[in-house]
Amino acid sequence: EAINKMFENSDAPVKAMPEKEFNLQFLEMMGNVKLLIRSIALVVLFTVVLIVANTMAMSARERVTEIAVIRALGFRQGQVLALVLSEALVLSLLGGLLGVALSVPFTALLVEGMKHSPVAVFAYNFRVSGATILMALGASVAIGTLAGFVPAIRSSRVSIVDGLRQVV
Repeated sequence: EAINKMFENSDAPVKAMPEKEFNLQFLEMMGNVKLLIRSIALVVLFTVVLIVANTMAMSARERVTEIAVIRALGFRQGQVLALVLSEALVLSLLGGLLGVALSVPFTALLVEGMKHSPVAVFAYNFRVSGATILMALGASVAIGTLAGFVPAIRSSRVSIVDGLRQVV
């Protein structure tokens, strides 16, 4: 209060507070940063789903003739659906495994770079946990399932005659 009274009528008034109160206010501000980062992560995840879905749809569209041929050879609709969906799952899981494998050296480089910056305090507790790795792999499987579902259904419903007539 004495500090506040000293600067009460000055051009730059101050509000003195104990260090504990300042730290609590700072942590409140960090909550908003966490929300911002989570929101950005969700937008990125949604964009990745759209990109993977578009890629799988293009892949299925380019292979209509091949799908018609395997249908003519005796593959049932369910088997074609399983083939296209499993392709999407395998590709997304391989991408997830590659991402997880690259996260370890990338995190080490990031922490090393952070140690020589003003945010060095945060660098010492920054690591990729096992739960995060499992969540990333689960997300890659979910993305593969979501992205491959519609192209798999469309591929399984391709008419053999129409598929064989299509010229690529």
